[in-house]
Amino acid sequence: DSKEAGDTLQPLANGTIEDDDIIADLFDLARGQQSGRLPADATTITLFKSVGAALEDLAAAELAVGS
Repeated sequence: DSKEAGDTLQPLANGTIEDDDIIADLFDLARGQQSGRLPADATTITLFKSVGAALEDLAAAELAVGS
């Protein structure tokens, strides 16, 4: 939930990002309920923010490294 992480609360509060900028969470992406960034969107930035679940960090790192 984006409302729990200070790293998202602060930019939401100061207007750097808006709620609409957060399009999915890891649960939605993993279940295919929301698509991630597509190749045509290669110039956009994807941010993964984990809130206290080290297993999610490990899974994201493995995907990023290509294991």
